[in-house]
Amino acid sequence: MKRVTLGELGSAQAFGMLCLLLGLVGIVAVIAMNPGILGELSGGPSAAVQAKTLQEAIPPGHRTITVSGQEIDGSVIWVTPGTIVDVFGNKRGSFQQVASGILILSVNGQLAMKEPPAQIQSMTFAVTGRDLEAIMLAKTQGKLSLSISGG
Repeated sequence: MKRVTLGELGSAQAFGMLCLLLGLVGIVAVIAMNPGILGELSGGPSAAVQAKTLQEAIPPGHRTITVSGQEIDGSVIWVTPGTIVDVFGNKRGSFQQVASGILILSVNGQLAMKEPPAQIQSMTFAVTGRDLEAIMLAKTQGKLSLSISGG
């Protein structure tokens, strides 16, 4: 039997292994304490987190959209650059998912931070063209809400 380290697994595989080892309650606590852990489990921080400029952080085939803190539901916590989120829009009083697996490139203009900020003034996301359109439309209809995603 070949021995495999967590660093050799993709983030989704490592996340699954961690869930099995710690149980669902334990994994939620681990992510809450360290939202960048998925990148660490897959062999280190993502290229986006290691980038020195925003241009370097944009994955191939993606573009960016920056959302002000006023456009995001105030309950957003525990997000730092490198966190992957699902984006929800408020349409006629009900929330609907408008984009999934969205990488946060910067928070408050910073590409890297050790701890989430006390207040979010802005976030820049890496998005596809389709996600860009969906998020822009959702912004016109109300505040956005974010949910931390496993990738």
